[in-house]
Amino acid sequence: MPDARFPFPESGGAGPAPEFDEIPDRRPCPVSLYGGAPALLLTAYEDVRRVVTDPRFDRVGAARVGLTNRSPDSLEHNEADAPDPARRRRTITTAFTARRAQTLTPEIEAIVAELIDDLRARGGEAEFHDAFAQPLAVRVICRLLGIPYADYKTFGPLVEILMSATAYPPEQVRQAHGQLFAYFAEFYDQRAAQQSPAENDVLTDLIEATRSGEPMSREEAINAGYGLLMAGYETTSHQLAICLYLLLSERDRWERLRAEPELVPTAVEELLRSTSLLSTGGAPHIAAVPATLGDTPVEPGQVMVPVFAAANRDPRAFDRPDEIILDRSPNPHLAFGHGRHVCLGASLARIELTAAISGLLRELPTLRLTGADLKWREGTFIRGLTALPVRW
Repeated sequence: MPDARFPFPESGGAGPAPEFDEIPDRRPCPVSLYGGAPALLLTAYEDVRRVVTDPRFDRVGAARVGLTNRSPDSLEHNEADAPDPARRRRTITTAFTARRAQTLTPEIEAIVAELIDDLRARGGEAEFHDAFAQPLAVRVICRLLGIPYADYKTFGPLVEILMSATAYPPEQVRQAHGQLFAYFAEFYDQRAAQQSPAENDVLTDLIEATRSGEPMSREEAINAGYGLLMAGYETTSHQLAICLYLLLSERDRWERLRAEPELVPTAVEELLRSTSLLSTGGAPHIAAVPATLGDTPVEPGQVMVPVFAAANRDPRAFDRPDEIILDRSPNPHLAFGHGRHVCLGASLARIELTAAISGLLRELPTLRLTGADLKWREGTFIRGLTALPVRW
């Protein structure tokens, strides 16, 4: 695949782009990124795991190599490694724990029940993403961060621009970055000035972190919350829509889960493994010292893009990797990344996906696709369907 341009064009379907199949033996593949920078595309499971765990490969400055049109500043809390960014990430991780996500399970299940009632009120047909998946994910992240759901009309259009890869011109992306940052900064300052009892949410934890013995600065706390808001619901909403599409497009999958509802959490893991959600792959890493990946030499400064979805289809790591096996176990997939930069929202996403699919199976067992032609979004960082019409 000489002189390939990455990200690859949208080709449709839930799985990785067909171009990945052209890479010989999953060796590191030279590509040109959106901004013209050369990089190695990593698709082998072991290569991907190594790069995201080995401290000789880091993300400092990697967001600036021109992979997408998003402002590099908007990725600042995600891209950097030790020393100061490590402290910041510890604070964020402490606020965004699996235990906290678990405590939200009853609220998430209640939101699912409300949204199913809303679907029923539509008279038997709806567009699933906008009617169910998006409101679920937005309401949950607003609850977790402490942001009013009513503010979605303000931050939603900005997040859509920021979560694009190439769909918007760079200047519009920069403007959206500034507007979203200003929105979150204003909300943060209002909450920080309140004398009322602290709320049980991530924003409160970030505010408290600026006052602790190992404090974050105001700017760090705002940047952290802003980043969590930006990435906190688009991923889950489109992942849920793709999961439902995969279940309904092969009716036997849906019917099996109806018969074995206890299998849903395991099935969610397999649906995650089978989905290619990120059109741009994982965050780029840069080699700090000379290294090798397999028998491929890697020089200092080399940019590498780990592609988790392609690694999840590596036959050396998964038996029958192109099949969806709902009871696959073990399932060491990399859908949420791996190592020190694993997705902070992994536990929350799992809870949302499990609650949503379980509720739909139980309350709308006749749910099915309408048969309308389906199209996939283009020029976006998060892959997904432009619409998923369903009926019941």
